[in-house]
Amino acid sequence: MDVFSHPEHEDHEIFQLMYEIARKRRYIRTREGANMNFDESDRQLYVGKHSEKEPLSRKKIPSIIIEEFMILANVCSAV
Repeated sequence: MDVFSHPEHEDHEIFQLMYEIARKRRYIRTREGANMNFDESDRQLYVGKHSEKEPLSRKKIPSIIIEEFMILANVCSAV
């Protein structure tokens, strides 16, 4: 997430492009009926001291990128 929140990071543009590809792949996949959206509403992660518990978001941008690129790799290897 640091790369996305800091545009001056050297890999910022690459990760932005990867996220755009992942979003488009997810759109195409769901449009074609291959929706694999897992419900994670019952899971919560906390960071910090016990008195400073803050839940992390369920789906972060890196998770979306990893999921979509792994699915795409599996599709490519199956062809």
